[in-house]
Amino acid sequence: MLRKLLVSSAVAASLALSSTAFAEDVFEPPMPSEDFQPENTFFFASAFNETSDDVDLWGLESGLRVLFDDNWSGRGAVTMFHTGGDFFEGLNFGATGSLLYAIGNFNPDFSARPMVGFGAYIASNECDDEGEQDAFCKSDMFAAVYPELGFSIESQGVELYLFSRYTIHPSVENGVMLGASVGYKL
Repeated sequence: MLRKLLVSSAVAASLALSSTAFAEDVFEPPMPSEDFQPENTFFFASAFNETSDDVDLWGLESGLRVLFDDNWSGRGAVTMFHTGGDFFEGLNFGATGSLLYAIGNFNPDFSARPMVGFGAYIASNECDDEGEQDAFCKSDMFAAVYPELGFSIESQGVELYLFSRYTIHPSVENGVMLGASVGYKL
């Protein structure tokens, strides 16, 4: 009985592995539309403001947006923000990353689509303990995770992106970030 079970299992496994129709049906990735070009990468620069009961930050981001297919994309950036006071003492640097989904169809000539996603950022925190943002200055690192809502307008290799993020912080009050970026297709 055990021998028959082992033989039938081996036969079933060899049939499954040798069946090209089965492998194509299960493992074939979806193909992007004809309008999508894999080299769609945008260099972008953003300006933003984040506010909460504990913080009021102005900042800049600069990085790349990579389109994975018609709808999915990722944004990665170097982030700089200012906590107030002397310019160089209040300057902080970090990194930001987001995974985004664009709702609607991609059109290479003109696309205007809402976007949803999530992301995170982390930055150094070189602020003075004196000033209006005492709660913010208690930690050496400043980090947040966030859901993101945005609106992207793409035309002729240029993108305008407006975004809002609800920033969830481990050490200070949660905040709202509003920003805009301009990107250029590389």
